[in-house]
Amino acid sequence: MVRKIVLLFMVVGMLGMLGLFAWKYQRKSEDIAQIKEQIQVVPNFWLKSFDEKTFSISDFASGSPLLIIYFNSTCEMCKIELNALNERFTEFGQINILLASSQEREELEGFMDEYPFVSESNIKVALDEEMKLSAYLGVKSVPSVFCYDSKGELIANYQGPVKLDILLDKLLDRKEVEK
Repeated sequence: MVRKIVLLFMVVGMLGMLGLFAWKYQRKSEDIAQIKEQIQVVPNFWLKSFDEKTFSISDFASGSPLLIIYFNSTCEMCKIELNALNERFTEFGQINILLASSQEREELEGFMDEYPFVSESNIKVALDEEMKLSAYLGVKSVPSVFCYDSKGELIANYQGPVKLDILLDKLLDRKEVEK
């Protein structure tokens, strides 16, 4: 009799765990679908820029292609991406670039001094202090890159570093050539 009760508890426990896993899987699938849907247009968020001014991402995009790079100053891949962008920023002249990070301002101060291109008028460095933009975009790793056309519609998004030629092809609507 005791063995039957123990076996019954084990079966009920295993069924309960399977149900919980199925529920969590369903929830995660719904969250992923929601993120995919919401990133289809430029986020309409207000952020604080590195120079302490608040701005709207959608206003910053203002009819131009927009490149959003979510980064972290301690990430080696982010440094590679930003160094490449620093060397070729003139090619991005008609593209607005938003560099966003959830790091504290103090952590970014010296780091941002290494990249003179951030002072250009088409570039903003944003502090995502409450990680709202990160959550909205579904950022899982850095760098995370999002390309929007001049209508504010998503062209492409990438997790990890991306060659600048690919980004320029997407953002400037250039015909991609096989490489």
